[in-house]
Parts: sequence; C-alpha cells; structure tokens
Amino acid sequence: MSILNIGEPIPEFHLKGIDGKVHSLADLRGLRGTVLIFTELGNRYWEEYEEHVIELQKRVREHEIRFAAIYVSQEDDVYAEVIKEMTSRARVKGYKFRIGHDHLQGI
Repeated sequence: MSILNIGEPIPEFHLKGIDGKVHSLADLRGLRGTVLIFTELGNRYWEEYEEHVIELQKRVREHEIRFAAIYVSQEDDVYAEVIKEMTSRARVKGYKFRIGHDHLQGI
C-alpha cells in the first residue's frame, strides 16, 4: 500500500459490499468525482459527521459525484459481525451510497 498525492489516480480495487456483491473502483466512480470515506465501526468521528456526509451526498448527487464508505478492520474473525452491523446502520440511517469492507486494509 502506498500513499497517493492529491490528483494521482487511485489504483483499481475490489471490495465486498454489504449487499453481498463485489464492487470495484469503477463501480463506485462518479462521472464528475468520487468521495471515498474510510472509517470503522465505533469510530466516534464517523458517528459525529455521519449526518453531514449523508446530507452532503444528497446535495451533490445531481452533480454526478458518488460517495462510498469503506469500513476497515483487520480481524477476520469478526467479519460477519461487521457486515451485520454495517448493514443495520445503513438501513437505519438511510445511506444512499455503497458500503464496502476492507478487512485486509489493502486500499
């Protein structure tokens, strides 16, 4: 994994989403831009800004900018629990963007 500079293209990746499908960067890409949000369950910063992100996503949707949240964790043994919690939170909060899980922290 390497650090990208602003403006550098993101290398292609594939993540399993909470919908059970595998999504690539190409699937997540918006025509005019893409916002990738990296977070983890229980992250107080995400919980604090979650409503703002949801509102921002609604406002820029017409501009063909897509949002995706990527949950990170290293514990393979909690993968099923993470997916369950992410799915529940997305439903309760009404997320309108895709959510993936990078349990290998490869992105």
